[in-house]
Amino acid sequence: QQKQLEITKANEKLAKENRVKSIIDNEKSIVKKDNAYYIKTEPIYFDYDLWYMRKESRATLQNVISLMKKYPNMKIEIGTHTDIRGNNKYNKDLSQKRSNSVQQYLSENKIDVSRIIAIGYGERFPIIYCETEESCTEEQHEINRRCEFKILNFE
Repeated sequence: QQKQLEITKANEKLAKENRVKSIIDNEKSIVKKDNAYYIKTEPIYFDYDLWYMRKESRATLQNVISLMKKYPNMKIEIGTHTDIRGNNKYNKDLSQKRSNSVQQYLSENKIDVSRIIAIGYGERFPIIYCETEESCTEEQHEINRRCEFKILNFE
């Protein structure tokens, strides 16, 4: 009986892996980066010192909303980032407000908040490293002020 239980669990695990692989293979907006899966979107940028989503970001989020409705057990992390201007605590708080803002928008579009973790990373993980505030252009700072959607669980 123990052996049968082990076989059943192994088969269930294999079936789950196959379902996840099928989702990944069939959804062009799901990409792998650094051993994790992300929902690829057009960039969602934030204005300097603000946490409100720009109007064009709402259309971009429709892709995330559609995927989450298509896969009702999918869970994600909204990770938002700032540029290096401002101190660490301020930037962490600002990026958390940005993450919360995106989470609220998803919730307003019928995505259960229990499926979303909102994390503000502040300035810790820049795409473009800026030695000083002046060493980067405004466009480079803007690239660092971003939002990413990491898939935590497919089902």
